[in-house]
Amino acid sequence: MNRPAIATVLSARPWEARLCEAVHRTALVRLVGRVYEPIELSCRQGLDWVVVGSETSWLTPAAIEAIRRRGVGVVGVHPDDDAPAAALLRAAGADLVVAESVESVDLLRRLGTPPSRQPSGGHVVAVVGPRGAGVTTVAIALAHGQDDTALIDTDEVPGIGPALGLPPPEPGGWVLGEHRVGATRLGQEGPTVVTLGSVEGPLSVGLGVEIVRAAATTFGLVVVDAPPPFSHRLGWWADEVVLVLDAGVQGLLRGMAVVAEWSWPTPRLVLNRVNADDAVQAARSTIGLEPVAAIPQSNHPIATASSILAGMLSVPVG
Repeated sequence: MNRPAIATVLSARPWEARLCEAVHRTALVRLVGRVYEPIELSCRQGLDWVVVGSETSWLTPAAIEAIRRRGVGVVGVHPDDDAPAAALLRAAGADLVVAESVESVDLLRRLGTPPSRQPSGGHVVAVVGPRGAGVTTVAIALAHGQDDTALIDTDEVPGIGPALGLPPPEPGGWVLGEHRVGATRLGQEGPTVVTLGSVEGPLSVGLGVEIVRAAATTFGLVVVDAPPPFSHRLGWWADEVVLVLDAGVQGLLRGMAVVAEWSWPTPRLVLNRVNADDAVQAARSTIGLEPVAAIPQSNHPIATASSILAGMLSVPVG
């Protein structure tokens, strides 16, 4: 039987070094990584467990849910005399919560069986890309005609609402902190559109991710227009990432810079504004990815993109 694969999140506290030493001494499991940032976890294929200390700065309910959505179990480790930390780990959704004094070998034996669970929540798709590539257009096109779908705009200057001819959120609408949120349902067959407009200053990344997380508990499909800095957080949290690049020379050069820094699972590449026969081949050679769709230059970009991308995100809903 294959040994389960685990990763630890680097910690200055002694439990992490002890656990890694026990892995090498006993070979009960495979240690496939000692990571620092959550996006590093997305590069570990076949991971069964992540062991993380309660002192980790990015350890939030959203982060734990993102890990668990990938079918990876989360073990939270807390100081022996820190009951509040243990309670927070349990409330945040950790699969297993243990004190630092736990015997490392005993813990490894408990991790000998990979976690078994069915993915929960809606399918989250982050649509990312350099500014000007047409990310908003592709996000709208992917959500068009989908049932039980939320289309979320996280841009500091929302573009989905104006593109669809929707009025801005009214002052009396839904307010989160200093940020106004408006929701409009586009008919029975259309998605619910959520625009996150800034009232005073840019929307915080943490708040935006929490809104996406909440939407995933309500809708079967969540499509997010995720420009930087949201793309960096949602790139590892989402179930799927769609990378949009302009097919022109400048667009492909910007795409090379994006891919050079890519730390998440391989995205699905969509070429936008294609107006040359060799654009797909140029993308293959410069970006190193096979485009899943090529959208031609058009005077009606959303309608054109919708017809080409129809059914691309047909995921089970229920």
